[in-house]
Amino acid sequence: MKYKLFLAVSLLVLVVPDFVLAQGTFSKEINASDVKKHVVFLAGDDLKGRLTGTQECEEAAVYLKKNFAEFGLQVFPGKDWFQKYDFIAGMKKGPDNKLLFLSIDGNNEVTDLDFTPAAFSGSGNFSGELVFVGYGISAPKQKYDDYENLDVKGKIVVAMRYHPEYANPHSEFDDLASFRLKATIAKEKG
Repeated sequence: MKYKLFLAVSLLVLVVPDFVLAQGTFSKEINASDVKKHVVFLAGDDLKGRLTGTQECEEAAVYLKKNFAEFGLQVFPGKDWFQKYDFIAGMKKGPDNKLLFLSIDGNNEVTDLDFTPAAFSGSGNFSGELVFVGYGISAPKQKYDDYENLDVKGKIVVAMRYHPEYANPHSEFDDLASFRLKATIAKEKG
C-alpha cells in the first residue's frame, strides 16, 4: 500500500535557526512553550503513536507540513512535502508465508510443529529435502560456517534459533542471529 507521509521525522527540525524562519505565528527564538506545544501534540494520546499508514500518522504529517511552511521552510524545487513508499502493514498466518518452528526429541522425531508469518518471505508452495544447518550462520570473520561441507542447493534448510554463544551478552554472533539474515544466507547458499 502506498501512503503519503511526511519525510521529516525529527522534532528538532521544528526549532530551526533564525536565518531559515519567516514571519509566522511562532517566535524566531526557541522557547519552551512552542517546543512543548509541538511535543504535546505529536506525542499526545490523540495521535495513538502515529503508526505508519494510520489516519493519526497523516494528521501528524499535515501538522508538520503546516508548521514548516509557517517557519518559511520550502521543499526542493519540483518536489512535494510528502513521499510515497511501500511498507508491510501487517502479517497473518497462512499457507504461503511462514517460518516453521520444529521441536525435535532425542530420537529425531518432530514433537511440535508451529509457524509464524515472516514479513520477508514470499508466497508459493514448496517441497524438498530438509538439511539441518545448525544455527544457519556463515561468518568468515568469526571463522564460523554452519554451511561448511553441506550441499543445500535446491533444498530446504532447517536452522536453530539464536547463535552458538547465546549465553554470552557480548558475543560477536549477536548481529548474525536474526531470522532475516539467516534467510538471506540460506538464499545465497542456494
